[in-house]
Amino acid sequence: MAVNDWVPVEHRWFGLDRRTFRPALISLAVALVLIYGWPALNKAIPWHNEITAGQVLDLGGGATAVPPVG
Repeated sequence: MAVNDWVPVEHRWFGLDRRTFRPALISLAVALVLIYGWPALNKAIPWHNEITAGQVLDLGGGATAVPPVG
């Protein structure tokens, strides 16, 4: 959309192009999740149970994982 493109009155709201609201709100929602949601999730997961090398991790369903030594 060029700078001089005319926006019809049915696509304007308080002088703003209404067609750009949905992408702007989606971008705002993604930004808010990254700014507030990611740190909140990081705080909710405990990190004090560190995994040591050689410790067998039970992943469920018979699957296990062992971190390499070194």
